[in-house]
Amino acid sequence: MPRSRLRQRLDMLSDKIERFPTREPEGEAAGDAGGPHDKIATGRIGARPRPSVVFVSSGRRKRVDAAARFCDLIAEPDLQQQTESGMNSLNGKIAIVSGASAGIGRAAAKLFAAEGAKLVVTARREAELGMLVEEIEADGGEAVAVAGDIRDEGLHRSLVETASRRFGGLDIAFNNAGGTGAYGSLADISLGDWRDTVDLNLTSGFLAAKHQAPAMTKRGGGSIIFTSTFVGHTVGMPGMGAYAAAKAGLMGLVQVLAVELGPKNVRVNALLPGGVDTQANPINFPDATPQTIAFVKALHALKRVAQPEEIAKVALFLGSDMASFVTGSTMLADGGVSITRT
Repeated sequence: MPRSRLRQRLDMLSDKIERFPTREPEGEAAGDAGGPHDKIATGRIGARPRPSVVFVSSGRRKRVDAAARFCDLIAEPDLQQQTESGMNSLNGKIAIVSGASAGIGRAAAKLFAAEGAKLVVTARREAELGMLVEEIEADGGEAVAVAGDIRDEGLHRSLVETASRRFGGLDIAFNNAGGTGAYGSLADISLGDWRDTVDLNLTSGFLAAKHQAPAMTKRGGGSIIFTSTFVGHTVGMPGMGAYAAAKAGLMGLVQVLAVELGPKNVRVNALLPGGVDTQANPINFPDATPQTIAFVKALHALKRVAQPEEIAKVALFLGSDMASFVTGSTMLADGGVSITRT
């Protein structure tokens, strides 16, 4: 809420209190109240005296500090900062976001930064990462880019080291990068394509958590989030066997990690989007027909695909203290694709 609106509400409260019907106190309480009404002082928020609301009950004056508590609350610097710049639910947090050059990862990086997190962003495309960092810094945030391939263990080591050296540690990791890999029936997929898809979507998760979890433990806890999929979890889709198997394995890894790391206050969850309006979605392929677009949208109960920012908000929830008792979950944010049969 903007400060101007808070001030308006405070003035309204002040006016109501001044017009509250009271009568002169009786007996020994008379003479110490400063008049029949104690008014809320005007002036800047944060510099006002503590007022009181006066009631008379059983012949004695009693002071109720409800208005004073309200004034003190909105005068708190932390709350003033929240009212001026949003919830800031990640203030003081340090996060890694992979797949940050586009789509969900890019949207999540910008949202995390807007919520107060300091970021280490990664993807293969260095130029796009550089533009993302410039945008975050232009908006008053802090971010550093480390380009690389998530199948490389050295990248994960470097990401954690950069977070620790540049910002002081690691609290959140949104392991979002991945890909569908080769399409085709199992009989037609080569062993090399199978391994590439599994490495991209499952082995990369193992490598990420291997380096992220110890860094979070040093900070007293944290949140690890993996982007998975409804494919192979609630819906089987022809031609996506390697992808479905890898992501199903990732969800098994999430559950084991949640149990292993729970005593160390590290939460681990999987985020399962439905169709998202990114360049990787068939609706945005150059040869996509109106029929293809309508078909993909109709798969969802909401009859549309998500915007990347919508999925980023779910990642924000899982990464923040709002989800402090959520771990080991496979959280669907799929627009109802998992329940739609029409």
